[in-house]
Amino acid sequence: MQSTRFSLLPAFLLALVGATSGAVIPRHNASEVVTAIFDSPNGAIGACGFAIQNADFAIALSPEDFADGANCGKPAFVSNGGAEITVTVADICNECTNGGVKLTSGVEVLTGQTGPIPVTWHIKVFPPVVNNTGAASPFTPTADICTGELIPSTEFVVALSTTDLAGGVNCENEVDITFKGKTISTTARAECAKCAPGEIQVSSNAFASLTGSSSAKSVEVVWSIPTVGV
Repeated sequence: MQSTRFSLLPAFLLALVGATSGAVIPRHNASEVVTAIFDSPNGAIGACGFAIQNADFAIALSPEDFADGANCGKPAFVSNGGAEITVTVADICNECTNGGVKLTSGVEVLTGQTGPIPVTWHIKVFPPVVNNTGAASPFTPTADICTGELIPSTEFVVALSTTDLAGGVNCENEVDITFKGKTISTTARAECAKCAPGEIQVSSNAFASLTGSSSAKSVEVVWSIPTVGV
């Protein structure tokens, strides 16, 4: 149950409220009190496919709430009656029932409690972002700001401004970009610190596909994010 997805955004992970991206299967009844148990995964690979360290703020969901992996990498907001903390969905808990969850021992240290405890938790979905207008320019992506992985040069990637990346809210989201009637789909995997809100950078191959030119420097585009998770 690991937070690799947000390893480059520690303030976001450790905040008492947090957000992320992508389509999720939300748990709507945030007021329902369920049982949380604790586990020390010791670096084991979870059902979401990445290693889970004991110190990670992470959560394993019941098979129903795990939703065949649809919630992998998403933040869940957990409270045991005090402050709400943000943990990352990283594994399935086959022994959990009725909305129960399993938390890493790092969360156990934070709560100061041991053994099963009553908690509430939820995942929410925000409305989509549509029809932003701004200048787009080409760039060569390197490391994924959301995961730290290298970005293949063939991928259609977009870099959002610091404001539009929103502390990780839009990490890994699909971003549809339209120019002169042509629309391409890209993925938000980078941050453009010099971009003003609404301005974006598009990986060079995607930019050439969008504009039909390998020499264009900047064009005015309309871009949208179909689904925003938080």
